[in-house]
Amino acid sequence: MKIQDIFTEWDRDCKIDPIQLDTESLKISELHNKYYKIYISERVQIKKLKSELLALRHEKHEFYTMGPTEDTKSKGWILPPRGKILKNEVDTYLNSDPDIVKLALSVGVQEEKIELLKSILETISKRT
Repeated sequence: MKIQDIFTEWDRDCKIDPIQLDTESLKISELHNKYYKIYISERVQIKKLKSELLALRHEKHEFYTMGPTEDTKSKGWILPPRGKILKNEVDTYLNSDPDIVKLALSVGVQEEKIELLKSILETISKRT
């Protein structure tokens, strides 16, 4: 689910009708259930993304220090012009590698979604 989708849903669900407070209070458990399901789903997603990031960093570390293999060639990975990288310089290359940066940004967006959902769940829990 995209972060904008969560905002759209919450924009609709956050409104409380002051005339129908009794009905609104009955909706609390439904809203909690709805957003808790989304929250759990997004937490599973971030765990998957983090494990993918760890695996990618490991693969890229081996690539930069040991050179290309058939597998890395098929992925289109290319060593910098200077060739293999010294182990003490690998972190610099890993931190600026486009594939790693892209996946790390996905992890960051996922963390933001989880924080948003936590906030929504706290807000729902405070409704009485």
